[in-house]
Amino acid sequence: MIVDFRFDASHQIGGGHAYRSVALSRWLRARGHSCRFILNREAINVLPFLRTEGVDLFVVSDDQSIEIEQIVSMAPSDIFVIDHYGKDESFERAVKRDGTLLVSVDDIPGRKHNVDLLIDPTYGREVRDYCSLIHADCKVLCGSQFAVLRKEFSQLRSRRRRAVVCRLKRMLILAGSLDPNRLIPWFLNAVETSFPSCSVDIVVGGACQHLDEVRLSAEKSPCSVSLHVDAENVAELMSSADLVLGAAGSSVWEICSIGGASIVKVIASNQVDIAKVLQENQAAYVLSDDPENGKSELESILRKLSENPGHLERIRLNAAKMCDGLGGERLVAFFETVMLERSENKVTIRPIREEDVEIVYNWQIEPGMRSYFRNPKSPTWREHVKWFDLRLKSYPDMTYIAELNNVPAGLIHLYPLEDNVFEVSILVSRQMQGKRVASEGLSQLLDIHAENTLTAVVSAKNVASLRLFKSKGFVPSAGNNVLVRKPVSQ
Repeated sequence: MIVDFRFDASHQIGGGHAYRSVALSRWLRARGHSCRFILNREAINVLPFLRTEGVDLFVVSDDQSIEIEQIVSMAPSDIFVIDHYGKDESFERAVKRDGTLLVSVDDIPGRKHNVDLLIDPTYGREVRDYCSLIHADCKVLCGSQFAVLRKEFSQLRSRRRRAVVCRLKRMLILAGSLDPNRLIPWFLNAVETSFPSCSVDIVVGGACQHLDEVRLSAEKSPCSVSLHVDAENVAELMSSADLVLGAAGSSVWEICSIGGASIVKVIASNQVDIAKVLQENQAAYVLSDDPENGKSELESILRKLSENPGHLERIRLNAAKMCDGLGGERLVAFFETVMLERSENKVTIRPIREEDVEIVYNWQIEPGMRSYFRNPKSPTWREHVKWFDLRLKSYPDMTYIAELNNVPAGLIHLYPLEDNVFEVSILVSRQMQGKRVASEGLSQLLDIHAENTLTAVVSAKNVASLRLFKSKGFVPSAGNNVLVRKPVSQ
């Protein structure tokens, strides 16, 4: 299967969304699936390793309307994953394609979503946190069992048997590849005050804007500092550290997965919930957000640990219970199961029958069903019966029921305009949307009426329908919102 990932990275927002997407793509590619990254230009500049990841990169415009046009013009994928705080339900609705599993990765309940699957890898998150933000058919996978880490973390966890630390000898400082809040110098200064003779590993990205300052601090430090730029062995460095200092971002799940101890600081709103559950479960030391007393608080914790490093053992045991590092494997298995179920779905169309009158009426009055119709008002039962009888008597060979696995799923019909010219109209039950009913049904209709000129009137706001008809060979005509498909012989 083909999986698209939409994420951004920059000096301002850091690279967390990119790293999470890359990690999941590696799990998928290890299973033989193909991936594509859809991203902003700056992401490639600040995370140059993306160029050598072995994945096709598609750079999109900063103008969202242009971006949407670029995305919908791409060949469709089986799964489209959005890991981006700036993309809400309007964007999701615009890029949604019939037959593609649309996925959003979120960890701050608050935005409304229009997707098939929502993933929130926050420990303790529950489905009910999103009930008012998603539609009824959206599945939710939540909890740190779905936190996606690189495979090496689960491998380290399985073989790691850590001895109780009697003295802090080695620390690791990491605050994201770009360290946008300049935590690295801040943490290093505190370590130098409390543990001037310890070894310190610092992990930072080559695009970090204050990298030169970090290098100079490392060279002048009384500690034995090793600087790792664009390191590939972060899991090993975490495993070797007696204590990790950093931000309360997604890297905390990496630390937890290998049973590591950490001191973390919240530097972004999406880290508040993570820090809260770490503190509640005594799985890390969490610094307050008090800018004036933050450093003294950090030094106080370090002094406490220098006097009794055995406190770290409790932290490690609790941390190991928070995340096992197998979230990527679970998500790939879920994706594969969904794709298998979809591949077994069979869409067929058949002529309308008298007994279809009630189910077609029920589709007509579903909330929002007629939003893009010329007449958005739902018909009364009497009006519907009159229309249905006319179709049955006058156009039985132009009115079809689309079925999914022999279950009625939608209505596809033609209306004669002039000699050999017909207008196409499609209606799919809300329960059956996203299962390629419209796409497969329209293809079969076009095979039957290959020698007819077919038109479709589609609202400019109905992006999904516009995309569907254009993919089947319909092209814009001179009339407002009119698309036309000529006979095959022409």
